[in-house]
Amino acid sequence: MPLTSPAVGKTFEKQDFSGAEFSDFSFSNCSFINCSLKGAVLLGISAENCRFLECRFDYARLNEAKFINCELTSCRFDSTSLLWASFLQCKAMGSIFADASLTGTVFRDGNFSMASFQRCDLRKFLFQNMNFEQADFRDCNLKQTRFLECDLNHSWLSGADLSQSDLTGAKMDGVDFASVKLKNTKINIEQAALIAQSFGAVIV
Repeated sequence: MPLTSPAVGKTFEKQDFSGAEFSDFSFSNCSFINCSLKGAVLLGISAENCRFLECRFDYARLNEAKFINCELTSCRFDSTSLLWASFLQCKAMGSIFADASLTGTVFRDGNFSMASFQRCDLRKFLFQNMNFEQADFRDCNLKQTRFLECDLNHSWLSGADLSQSDLTGAKMDGVDFASVKLKNTKINIEQAALIAQSFGAVIV
């Protein structure tokens, strides 16, 4: 099925759109199932109330893209350019953003549990009302990042740099901080106890 804009209520399954040009396209209530958009140019696209299930966006260009109330389950955004993109009220459980370019990207009111952001530069980000339970932030640069009303329970943070970040609004049960850089990181008393325990301290 050819991809045209605006696309409303359409379903695309096992379609190969690799390397295609879809800049400024608009999608509403569409479903993409097991589709490949590897290397596609999707600058400034708008997707609202759409489903992307097991889709590939590797090396695609999604700068200034807007995803609103979308489901992006088990998708791959490896090395994808997402500069100044936004994910608002989205679910992206198990999706992979490893090595993606995310400068200026907005994540708000979403569920990104079990997602991977390994090696991403997330400096000075503001995450608001996000579920990052069991998410992978290994080797991420999280300097001066703020987590407001976020769930980081059982997330992976080994090798991450959280210097000068603000964790006071985050849940962090089950997180191992043994190899996390925490210089001048803002935490509350309860979090201090959790961090101490991850270093082997006994709280009495």
